[in-house]
Formats: sequence, structure tokens, C-alpha cells
Amino acid sequence: MANPHPITPFPSNIDRDYFGAWLSGFTDGEGCFRLYLNGNTKTPAARFFISLRKDDESVLFIIQSYLACGAVDHNERPLPSKPQSLFRVDKIADLAGIVVPHFEHFPLMAKKLMDFGLWRQAVEIIYTVNHRPIRTRWTVGERQQFYDIQDALHEQREYR
Repeated sequence: MANPHPITPFPSNIDRDYFGAWLSGFTDGEGCFRLYLNGNTKTPAARFFISLRKDDESVLFIIQSYLACGAVDHNERPLPSKPQSLFRVDKIADLAGIVVPHFEHFPLMAKKLMDFGLWRQAVEIIYTVNHRPIRTRWTVGERQQFYDIQDALHEQREYR
């Protein structure tokens, strides 16, 4: 699906380093590093996203312009919930080449740092499998690594 909102240039009046640090802090509170099996193919996949109320979506477009990737989607929720907007990055090349380096340069400081560490390992595996010179299926070992990381991520998120 094409992104209905083209990525605009990052505003020149915002300091990139300041915004990068802010984005990591914001992600500590509002972001999510997700691992899942993609649709009917059950292919391992990863996503980075931030979901906010629709009336705050302007910041999601600034995040999109800062990272120069991803999409902003809308989710009209049934009443009494407020409409939501979601910034998401699904492309493995963008996750491995843009999102991971961002959080390595501007590290997370709270509990999501541990989520990111596991998620990053899975992104590296998916990227490796998807970028082999000759496209082959996932090996049993690679799939098991992904499932183990996915399980560890779910276990880590349980509130204790």
C-alpha cells in the first residue's frame, strides 16, 4: 500500500541532534518494538511504531521526516475511544539501516532499552535472511532463533 502522505523534508528550524535525543526519550514512553509472523506466509517480521491520539499526529509526521522512512496511518476507533494515528516502519532495510542506527546513536534510557536489544537481534536475522545473494528459505535454526527472541521479548514485557 502506498503511503498517502509523502515524506516532507525535516524542518530546518529544529536541531537534528536535539530532536534525535528527544525521539529516543519519546520512544521510551510511547514507542514499540514488535516482532510477529507476517500474514499467510508466516514469515518472521519486525516493526517499529509509535501510536498517538490523532490530535497529536503532527509530531508523527516530524518523526517520519526526521527518519526519512515509514508511514503515518489513521485508525478510527469505535466510540468512546479517540481516533488514533500511527507512525510505523516495516521495511527491514529501513529498520536495519535507519531505525537501529538511530537508537544506537541515541540510546534508550528506560525499560525499552532491553526490548530494543532483543528486537535488534531479530532485525539482524531477518535482514540477513532477506539479503542473501541467492534467496533461500529460513533455516530451522534461524526460525528457532527468531522464535526464541520473540518469546524473550514477550516475557520481558510482562509487568512484574
